[in-house]
Amino acid sequence: MTDDDPHAMWRPGFTGTVVYGRPDELPHASAAPPAAPGHRGDRRRIRMAIGLAVLAALGLGGVVGYRSLAGDDGAADADPLRPRLPVDVRERWSVAIGGRAVSLVAGSSDDVVLAVDDRPNAIVALDGATGDVRWRAEVGGARLAALDVVGGVVVAVAVNGDATTTASAYRRDDGVRVWTRAVDAPTQVVIDGGQVLVSHPADDSSRRTLDVLDAATGDVRASITGDAVAWNRSVVQRRDGDRIELVDRASLRPVADIDLSTLGLADPSDVAATSTEAGVVVAVANAVHLLDAGGAVRSTIALNAPPGDATGIGLEALDESGALVAVQRGDRLVMLAATDGVLRQLWSDSALMLDWHVGARRRLVGVAAVTGSIVALPPQVVDAATGEARWDSPATLQRSSSLRLFAGDGFIAIRSPRGRGASPGAVVGYDLDRTELWRRPLGVATEAVLVDGALVTIDRRAAADAAIVTLYS
Repeated sequence: MTDDDPHAMWRPGFTGTVVYGRPDELPHASAAPPAAPGHRGDRRRIRMAIGLAVLAALGLGGVVGYRSLAGDDGAADADPLRPRLPVDVRERWSVAIGGRAVSLVAGSSDDVVLAVDDRPNAIVALDGATGDVRWRAEVGGARLAALDVVGGVVVAVAVNGDATTTASAYRRDDGVRVWTRAVDAPTQVVIDGGQVLVSHPADDSSRRTLDVLDAATGDVRASITGDAVAWNRSVVQRRDGDRIELVDRASLRPVADIDLSTLGLADPSDVAATSTEAGVVVAVANAVHLLDAGGAVRSTIALNAPPGDATGIGLEALDESGALVAVQRGDRLVMLAATDGVLRQLWSDSALMLDWHVGARRRLVGVAAVTGSIVALPPQVVDAATGEARWDSPATLQRSSSLRLFAGDGFIAIRSPRGRGASPGAVVGYDLDRTELWRRPLGVATEAVLVDGALVTIDRRAAADAAIVTLYS
């Protein structure tokens, strides 16, 4: 069986290469917040705003991930903040959940939490061993926009009919509500890495405030206000006029204060910055600078912006050392290294960065090629340090909003059937050697969701007034 057959990946025994996924967002250097995701987030994978709307409209979705090879450093190569692949996909239970739709899924093989769109909307927690309903909590709002399990609580975000947003948390063991917070529009609420981030207008509507809430208690740990506020996996970036302050996400302590006037910027609003062990990296319209702790420029590299580009700048350090720093400017992705006080360009391409995995053994980036305004699907996985292709998808894949790009310890490919007479759908798990670990058929209107240690499917056509939820592990 060869990789030339576009349907080969969906047949038993396939040993070729597979890659596809949904777009992630990087923080965007603008006063307006990026679009709120409707699925689980984590503090190591903050979303990329540039190109997100284009990719979503094209229907890109699914998962590609990473599973380390056997060896002493296998655990170091896996991502503990991503859901692990199930060892097997034997059916453990299947239950009918009443309501108009099951829109979001979170949890693990021990307990599965569902967002049920109904009147009223609700959160339903199922026992991972039996599928029995452990508790059900009614949640207001016109629709449920986000759901996550953070430690001992389940956090939900609901968008109300009057365009306000409500975040609330429920005890994981019994569903008792422990806190709730309503905020006025226009607001973005993101559940991310044990924190709930609420971005909203300040008293002066031209400025933004980011409230960082403790997920367990709802308490405001920090309130950060500026002309623009953005964040990535490690820092919050606050800009006031010609100054940028970087605040560490974990400790909420300032780690850098940058005077942009020393960089000679005509427009200080189009700036993105992040902190690394090598220094502070600042990306502006036409250059990237490496600054020391005192704010002095140690190294500069030119950044050629596409003509007429107004999409802003995306910036992310893929590891803490600064050895891999990704800059997204329009449809141009540039990978830099900040080492020994010098910025070096590793590679660049016409591509959008979707996600990445940096482990002890391998460093990988998921990208989608771009030509002008055309995004080439499906995407590739490339070597983060060289830009060389590692995996290509042999099939065009459809959107699945609940599956992320890289998994914690493996990768999954999923294809939905395209209608009557089309090739059947399937969800397939692979190891890093492209060896098939398991597969399950996927029917029409059935969505597959990876939770930690298990695969969950939602069949929306099996019953008129219910969704059939099945757990495999």
